[in-house]
Amino acid sequence: MRRPIALFAVTACLLQAGSAAAATWYGPNDLPASARALTPIASSAPAAKLAERLLQTERRAFGLERAELSLQRELALGGIRTVRFSQRHQGLPVFDSHVVVRTAGGRVDSVVVDVARSLHVAPNPALSPAEALRHAVEFARHNPRLSMNIAPAETELGVLRDDSVGGILVWRVDIPTVDGGWRTYVNAKSGVIHGQAPRAVHAHGRVYPRDPVTTPNLEDVELLELVASDPQRLTGWNGHLTVTNYSGGDINRGSITVVQEVGPNSGEDFLYDPPTNPRDTEDAFAQVNLYYHLTRMKEFYEANLAVDMSAASWKLTAVANVQDNGSLMDNAFFSPQGITGDFRAPNLIGIGQGSVVDFALDSDVFLHEFTHYVSHNAIGYNGGQVATSAYGLSPWGGSIDEGISDYFACSENGDPLLGETSLGALGAQRNLAAPTKTCPSDMVGEVHADGELIGNLGWHLREELGKEVADQLVWGAASLLTTTSTFGDFGRGLKQTAAAMEQAGTLTAADLTTVEAAVTARGLDQCDNVLPLEAGSPVATNMLGLDMVAQLLGGGCQSAKQFVTLTSLFHFVSQADTGAHGIRFDVNLLPQGSGDLDWGIYVRKGQHVGMSRQGFIPEVRDYDYSVAGLTGRAGEIVIDADSNPPFDPTAEYYVVLSHQNCPFSSPEISVTHLGEPSTGGAGGAGGAGGSAGTAGTGAGGSAGLEGTAGVAGSAGSSQLTDEGDVSGGGCGCRVADSKTQGRSSAPHLGGLLGLLLGLGLWVRRRR
Repeated sequence: MRRPIALFAVTACLLQAGSAAAATWYGPNDLPASARALTPIASSAPAAKLAERLLQTERRAFGLERAELSLQRELALGGIRTVRFSQRHQGLPVFDSHVVVRTAGGRVDSVVVDVARSLHVAPNPALSPAEALRHAVEFARHNPRLSMNIAPAETELGVLRDDSVGGILVWRVDIPTVDGGWRTYVNAKSGVIHGQAPRAVHAHGRVYPRDPVTTPNLEDVELLELVASDPQRLTGWNGHLTVTNYSGGDINRGSITVVQEVGPNSGEDFLYDPPTNPRDTEDAFAQVNLYYHLTRMKEFYEANLAVDMSAASWKLTAVANVQDNGSLMDNAFFSPQGITGDFRAPNLIGIGQGSVVDFALDSDVFLHEFTHYVSHNAIGYNGGQVATSAYGLSPWGGSIDEGISDYFACSENGDPLLGETSLGALGAQRNLAAPTKTCPSDMVGEVHADGELIGNLGWHLREELGKEVADQLVWGAASLLTTTSTFGDFGRGLKQTAAAMEQAGTLTAADLTTVEAAVTARGLDQCDNVLPLEAGSPVATNMLGLDMVAQLLGGGCQSAKQFVTLTSLFHFVSQADTGAHGIRFDVNLLPQGSGDLDWGIYVRKGQHVGMSRQGFIPEVRDYDYSVAGLTGRAGEIVIDADSNPPFDPTAEYYVVLSHQNCPFSSPEISVTHLGEPSTGGAGGAGGAGGSAGTAGTGAGGSAGLEGTAGVAGSAGSSQLTDEGDVSGGGCGCRVADSKTQGRSSAPHLGGLLGLLLGLGLWVRRRR
């Protein structure tokens, strides 16, 4: 045994752009009878054949009549097998489309379907890969990391999901950068951009220690799985892992160089002490630590969760002492864009040489990044901070991945505090044992902050059920996810995994109750894209503000308004009361700071408000009623017999907020079912630049003009306060006379999570 060297790791997250509708889940009670009648297989036998047979015979039941599926991989977890399929269209990949089949006890247990169902796009591009790259770089002209870079990039032709137009043929362009790469979807016919996102984002937050703070004594340990070579180097896993050191260059320009020069310094042993200079950019200690802890985490996933990492696609290059073009870097990341050159690999983990402390002194960081690496290669559900769906911005997969990465780092290190040494030096460590967050009131739209709910949930299950069971529950839930999954899907995944484990005899009925109670306590039983809204029960959420976006653009909020319009994190739905004569939605905002407000309320009958697929972040496109141009903290929209279309007491009404508010804000939305109307007074004055609302009724005012903030009549009168607040009434609704298209151009917002590092400190539950 050798003196163990304290290893240290950092947090980074994989981000990809994509847009799709939500997944459909079929639990044991939802499966067609033929699925339950399929001949069971031995628990040790491959489940892929059973899954393929099910999907072939039940294509109609799962809505897969026209879907072309390709087997991806099979994951094993005790007696549970999870088989994942990807979708293709005329030989091309359909990005972020999957079908997942799970078996337990040799029988089909559950199915998750997340595919495009009406593809008819032609597979012939008009643009070449080089032309697509030029469009991607031009779109990123506001990004200094990308605008000067025509460096080597990877392009792949495929189909982007958009059921309203039968799919979009796109070039997926991946451009290397210092923070792990940027991905852009370029229309292969017209060159229009359909989304851009970082492939990796710097990690910030709290981590769990194996570091000088919690384990200050050095130990000598065995470096397992080293590949024998002459001279001996830090290469292992049958050549699948190479540990290197940053040498120079700029990842932005595709010219980073790394070296592998560290060898034994004491016989056959690597017994290097930590450097005396905390800013040493070439120390061997960091590289030995990195090798040891990555190998330790690999053994955990292979032995405890049966993850097979033998395929060439798992090859990994890890880089210690990473700098940002020669400048010290307080970050770490995993990037599936990999690295080229002598140490070429499809996966890259970079550990920064920090300005205060070397991030290589904190194993929490390594274990967190390693989980991103595993979840990407084994599952691939993380769409990242600026992932999108049919509901707009959809960062939930990225949040879940951050949460499980925190959890597994902490679980392996046996401590709920993440990152005492590295992130602690920056005041950004995370505590998984912190007070429980709940959905939706604590959701803020930033992946690390929202991921704390998942990390806390995992840690709670670990304390209640033990490490081995909790590890399997968390991994089992994650293995069912797709790119458009929500926190509600993760909760469903936990419960379905727990039920399968109970059937296999691993859990008791009491354990299953514990899991279900933990999910409910955090609101994950109602945490999907659309939140139910009932009379008398307001729902409080949060919304990102353009002030944060403006920091990225190097200007103020007003300049950000040229490029970006945001929507609320959630949509809402309310079933009309059959005895009502109208319905009113009231919204009250609580801005977290000063600054301009500019927002609106959008309603659609029968289905959720439609979002544009064009541009950087989706914007509101399809709706039936709206009130826009609100500048105060309160607003309302009324739908009654005078609306067009008129109120339907049998319909469901879906609501979303759209805004260009400067500050971060916390909206509270409520619904009221209106009784028999009576004659009311005139409508109130319009908002800034708007026209007055028309005469109102006792049930609420009629439609205001497009782009106005007409105030509804209420009991014959209403007033607008000096601050734009509505008292005695709200804002009238208007009928959309056109289906407004979203903006088509916007700069990238890659550093979004960096801006939001402290966001969790701002947001507090208001009740």
